[in-house]
Amino acid sequence: MMKILGALLLITCITGCNNEPSIHLSDEISSVHTVTNGGLSIELQFMGTVNLENEQVAWDESLRQPYIDAANQWLSVLKGVEGKPSHKIKIAAHVTSLNAGNGMAGPDEEEIVGQYRFPVSGEMVIGNHTYALGFDQTEFHANIIHEMGHIFGVGSFTGKFTEYSETYKGLVFKTENSVSIKKYNQLYGTDVKALPISDDGGHLYDYVLQEDKQRILDNGELIPPMTKEVMSNGFKLGVVSAAILDDIGYIVDYAEINPYAP
Repeated sequence: MMKILGALLLITCITGCNNEPSIHLSDEISSVHTVTNGGLSIELQFMGTVNLENEQVAWDESLRQPYIDAANQWLSVLKGVEGKPSHKIKIAAHVTSLNAGNGMAGPDEEEIVGQYRFPVSGEMVIGNHTYALGFDQTEFHANIIHEMGHIFGVGSFTGKFTEYSETYKGLVFKTENSVSIKKYNQLYGTDVKALPISDDGGHLYDYVLQEDKQRILDNGELIPPMTKEVMSNGFKLGVVSAAILDDIGYIVDYAEINPYAP
């Protein structure tokens, strides 16, 4: 997989996604399913039909389930937003042809709560080639989780706190009392003062499975890539993927995050 910034509704995308202005997206809601943990709710809106490569099929239970599973996985970790007892996000899900990407997603309406912005609605487009027989199922499910993370704010709302650092040879993310920096340092054995962000500005830094440049500090120290993190290019909803959302106002339950070795 490889991820670069896309262009649909502030949308980011994976697997080398290009701007795709010709994509036609249905505005008809086929069915709705809401997932909630009390503090945070996700209303999944399944749009139109599932436009597979050779046919159009209706959204049925089996086709909806991966999106429901992804929402449940996120809501096991994200318990709410700071300063508001409950918050709801509507996510419109489309499946159609993408020329060079597994998916695109981003928020399209937001609400300000305190000092942070949170999505009220967002849109995700999943490439129909990911439904083809033989497509890796681990990548398929991680792709949906990843795109939801962009709607929550990775690559969009995190941009306010992202800038270029000469010290760290690329884009970095930093907030006051940042949890993501602390978790990154603990996991990767570093002592950085800002979290490395991908060259495209929309993902966690990784030069192994995406096109980031390898970063080596002036003292010769290599900045470790976050290859396994789902908001980089990996398959795990890891501690840094959750912590960067913690830094922009989400309430995170770290006990629900499965640990991994870098």
